[in-house]
Amino acid sequence: MIHILTYRLFSPWRFWCIRDESKLLYVLNWVFPLLLSLIITIVIEVLCLYSGNLSMFQLWKDLLKLVENSNFLPGFFIAALAAIAVFDKNSMDEILPGAKLFYIDIVGHRVELTRRRLLCMLFSFLSAQSFCLIALTQITDNLFGFYCNHKCDNTVFSYMSFKEALLSDWPFVISYFIILFLYIQIFLVMLYGMYYLGERIHYKN
Repeated sequence: MIHILTYRLFSPWRFWCIRDESKLLYVLNWVFPLLLSLIITIVIEVLCLYSGNLSMFQLWKDLLKLVENSNFLPGFFIAALAAIAVFDKNSMDEILPGAKLFYIDIVGHRVELTRRRLLCMLFSFLSAQSFCLIALTQITDNLFGFYCNHKCDNTVFSYMSFKEALLSDWPFVISYFIILFLYIQIFLVMLYGMYYLGERIHYKN
């Protein structure tokens, strides 16, 4: 029973389990977001360590604000999910041509995806992921609140050595990387979904 309940509660993240021969979704879900967020985080941290005008703490707060200002996204994705679920077009229920997309269900059966099922899984994932990201930013902000009040003033950092600044920055660097990774992942998957809704859905098999 617990296994079934867990499977159902975490069903939005079944999008991560979709497999295809070209590995396109793997690159979309993990490789691109990981590389982009890692490069951006490293560049920003280096600039903060060598520049007196930049603060990792302030940039971290700006990222949290960006996510908080995106709180409309879950509602948008849920509306798209509802529209796709009832969209009346026969081609939506045909198996996707070309590289077959599929996932393994709870009993071990291979389930090949139709356009409707792919898009429903995609926007279900985006709805849950964006909601969790917004909740994560709020929790992170509150958890780091006490730390920020004592260690994150720019005047304090200006008197720190390179090593001290690096050690003081690490909670924000890790948090910045994780939040940025999730945000970029949502953005790239959203663009993939927009491609299907705006263009690919109109192609014939």
